[in-house]
Amino acid sequence: MRTRMHVAIATPAFPLPRSGRNAGIERLSREMAQGFLARDVDVTVVTTFWNGGPASERLGRGTIYRVEDTSTVFGRWAALGDSHYWSWGFRAARVLQERVRPDVVHSLIPLAGAPALTKAGFPVVTTFHHPDEIWQLQDLLHRPFHRILESRGYHASTLLVTPSRASARAVERTFGVAEPKIRVVYWGVNSDRFKPGIRRDSSETRILYVGHHERRKGLIYLLEAVAILRRQGIPVRLTTVGGGQQLAELRRVANDLGIGELVTFLGHLPDPDDEKLPQLYSQADVFVFPSLAEGFGFVLVEAMASGLPVVASDISAIPEVVGDAGVLFPARNPEALAEILRELAEDPRRRTELGARGRDRVESRFTWNTVIPKLISTYEEAIHLADLSS
Repeated sequence: MRTRMHVAIATPAFPLPRSGRNAGIERLSREMAQGFLARDVDVTVVTTFWNGGPASERLGRGTIYRVEDTSTVFGRWAALGDSHYWSWGFRAARVLQERVRPDVVHSLIPLAGAPALTKAGFPVVTTFHHPDEIWQLQDLLHRPFHRILESRGYHASTLLVTPSRASARAVERTFGVAEPKIRVVYWGVNSDRFKPGIRRDSSETRILYVGHHERRKGLIYLLEAVAILRRQGIPVRLTTVGGGQQLAELRRVANDLGIGELVTFLGHLPDPDDEKLPQLYSQADVFVFPSLAEGFGFVLVEAMASGLPVVASDISAIPEVVGDAGVLFPARNPEALAEILRELAEDPRRRTELGARGRDRVESRFTWNTVIPKLISTYEEAIHLADLSS
């Protein structure tokens, strides 16, 4: 008879042996797995071959299984019709039923095989992050199919987990999921890795952005704000970290705005041990996040844990996460963003106060020591509901 809970984490991206395919999902899946194993919970990760690795391997006391999908054969073309997610989801469900047989499945994206799992009596908890929108024409090649996959996975799940109240409202509104089925559990950060450092003095205000470089992140407005500050004679320097389809375009925009020498695009930063990224946070003066849609925003919490003042757009879950630890500006408004940055550039004391508030906010709400017990409680509830329906 099993004495420990056995949790299966279904995730399309897991950061072993290499990271970089989907940074947010990778960080979330790794931190969850480590948190569960540290609390004597058995863990199996069912993932893809996207990040490399063998078909199976040990993860401490846990196990990783990698399942093929259509991208194994077709590469990037597998994104057409979202076939890579559909094919992986069905195969992952089969592995979960026949080989893993966990007490509960937590899928970090909607799983195509979720209906089969719940029909077979397995409790399934699925994460809803934020609603996807069509940002460019090529999204039409897969987004409608993903919407079908999402609806199927969410409605078949025993419970849904959202990382914010804003996301909970969004999944109710977008997919018609009933509120009693949703549990809000904020994500966490390792506050021992991300912590305030000693910042060296500089004649320039050093601005940092971390995240994908895509239209949803609103980076064009940050570049325009930096250009405004330059015209005003405010000495600033911007560093961005992360890959994405818009990276090349943003480099061109920075040059066109005449700020090419003020902006450093570092691109994707392989950092499996969280050594490089914490250092970059500690070297910055202000963290800016101009996103246009966000279900949570891991980087917000990392920046706050690092003692950085946060300047972010006032949409989706961002106000809920940032609270009084940062300054919000109207989304898509570079003039308002530039004015806030100018004020912070001229007021180091204000920056220090906001950074201290952010660190306190993380320690009280957003550490894995707080998050993991809430997830386990949600799993226990899902197991109970599945037992009642069997």
